[in-house]
Amino acid sequence: MSVTNLNPEYQAVVDDWLLVNDCVNGERKVKSKKQRYLPKPNAGDKSRENEDRYTSYMARAQFVNFTARTKRALVGSVFRKKPMSSYLMRLNICEKTQAEAELSWTI
Repeated sequence: MSVTNLNPEYQAVVDDWLLVNDCVNGERKVKSKKQRYLPKPNAGDKSRENEDRYTSYMARAQFVNFTARTKRALVGSVFRKKPMSSYLMRLNICEKTQAEAELSWTI
């Protein structure tokens, strides 16, 4: 697979990733994408009046960033407790047995 070819699994979810990233980045990012997230109510009308209405419509639109708040809360909850790992426990046991082995050589 060359660099220009994208994995089908990636292609299936890339739009979702971009949506979440835009939401986490906030209202300015979402509004900068204009019609991707806030489509024109009267898209067929190409008049200047309709463009002005859409601009004021977008200016009045509110975006409450629950996505970034949720992300911060979840990241915080991950680090709330010290990690427990069987690897660390095994390492501790190895250190004890090594100390015991060194002790037996000195006796």
